[in-house]
Amino acid sequence: MSLTQLDLAALLASRICHDLISPVAAFSTGLEVLEEETDEDMRRHAFDLLSTSSKQSTARLEYLRLAFGAAGGLGSELDFDEARRLAEGYFPHLKPDLVWSAAPGHVTKAACKIALNLCLIGAESIPRGGEVCVQGDGRVFIVVKASGPRAKLIDATKAALDGKDDALDAKSVQPYLVGLLVREAQARLSYHETDENVTIRVDFASS
Repeated sequence: MSLTQLDLAALLASRICHDLISPVAAFSTGLEVLEEETDEDMRRHAFDLLSTSSKQSTARLEYLRLAFGAAGGLGSELDFDEARRLAEGYFPHLKPDLVWSAAPGHVTKAACKIALNLCLIGAESIPRGGEVCVQGDGRVFIVVKASGPRAKLIDATKAALDGKDDALDAKSVQPYLVGLLVREAQARLSYHETDENVTIRVDFASS
């Protein structure tokens, strides 16, 4: 299909809703328990659920606000450590562990967005768990390596990363966004797979 800006916005909105529905629904469940239960153990469990859901929702909102949105305005630079902070807040709610070894320093917002989105792709490539490692400095290159059992980039993700939009949905629109960001930054994206690893690398054009 010929993807319009409205199509892209709608698919990204659907992806955000998909990522937020679980913690928000859990929050609603906790409130219902508090309204109906008088048992103290159940009420303590409900408070724990509310606390966990609130933290998870906040972490996801902050992460997605930068990964998909215009957090901080357009065109500004950010410290790469801000992307690390957001990723370290988001990953405790995912199966893989995060190892952020990237160097700190001010980078373009596009580099931060690319790194956060590559982390999501890395996590999704190892659904049984494992480790997502982020390396680079955000100025010359970024490498995200996902290591785990049966690590794999699905075909729809590869097609979206390569800029193909004929079969996009709310899931594959996220790697498609990565491709857009990489091309807009005049960078180069490559990926490599083995049985246990998926490696995605972005090299930025030298100034």
